[in-house]
Amino acid sequence: MNKFYDIFINMTRDCNFRCIYCYEEGKYNHDYLSEKNAQKILEFIKELKNSNFFIKEYGIIRITFFGGEPLLNKKVLKYIVEETKNDNSLYYSLITNGSKIEDIIEIFDSIKNIKLRNIPKLHIQVSYDGYPINVKTRPSLDGKDTSQLVKDSIKKLFEYNYNTSIKSTITPDNFKYLPDAYEDIESIYPQGYGTYFPTIDYYNEYPMGYKIEDLNASMVKLAAKETSYFKKYHRFFFSWFENNNNRICSAGKDMIAIDTNLDVYPCHGAYFEDSNDHLIGNLNDTNILDEINYHKNNLNIYTPKICQNCSTNICYKCNIIKYKYSKKNTYNERWNDYSNQPWLCNYYKSVNKVKLALYKILF
Repeated sequence: MNKFYDIFINMTRDCNFRCIYCYEEGKYNHDYLSEKNAQKILEFIKELKNSNFFIKEYGIIRITFFGGEPLLNKKVLKYIVEETKNDNSLYYSLITNGSKIEDIIEIFDSIKNIKLRNIPKLHIQVSYDGYPINVKTRPSLDGKDTSQLVKDSIKKLFEYNYNTSIKSTITPDNFKYLPDAYEDIESIYPQGYGTYFPTIDYYNEYPMGYKIEDLNASMVKLAAKETSYFKKYHRFFFSWFENNNNRICSAGKDMIAIDTNLDVYPCHGAYFEDSNDHLIGNLNDTNILDEINYHKNNLNIYTPKICQNCSTNICYKCNIIKYKYSKKNTYNERWNDYSNQPWLCNYYKSVNKVKLALYKILF
């Protein structure tokens, strides 16, 4: 089996940025994964690989280093990589704010060019919102603009041949800057490579229709840009225009997240929202593999009828946040209550109208 099983490891809740939409707002602390707990995680991974459900359904593991800013816990992160980098069933992903490029090179340089099963062993995801949005949304701890620092880091990663992508967040207040951010991020990627992938902020609530005129105007401009891009490269650069974006998250099924204290959750979002409800167990539990498998087998992932009948084929959903806002009764119902943020659905329906018009032009 070559199916991925994802393990998110929370390296720390500490961060050297103060992004305005961060899910950790008010929850920053100096809680770091210890080397002792990292050793426990590595022992668990060995046990997981020998478990019946893993052997039956999977075959490879992707470890994602998460935070906070995971590189603030450089020593322990490096320890995990050094202990496991020769394991051909393990892949790595680093989600970073791009502020510590030299640490990335120090830890990962020896494996940056390795491919297993024709898939890069390492992926670096750098969070950057594009100019001028990033200036307002992702300041440093002391309130300074981080944009040039992060852009230089991303360019250096490409120069050094790291498998790198850029991930952006867009708040409604910044919809009007989407075309500018698009151009900025396109200029960072090597020509004809990469994707502009902004996610509409779903952690915070917004009034129905808030700034939707700005969104509509920006989408028309982006459609014109994408027409030229598609004709030149035969692909889209703006991820919202890709064919099938009605995605379902596999959290809790093909994914777990391990916190600094070794608590296990269905995904990394549960570190911060309704944690007690989502807690699967702790790596110190003697039956932790049974607890994980029990949660996996009892979690039903489905698309509600209201969503099945929706006309849009672009919709990014977070089960943790849907659970948070749901008024339904059971865990599974709340987990799959995708329509409980109607303002967010409204944005994606608006985007889809422009997308369909673009498809008529191109196809």
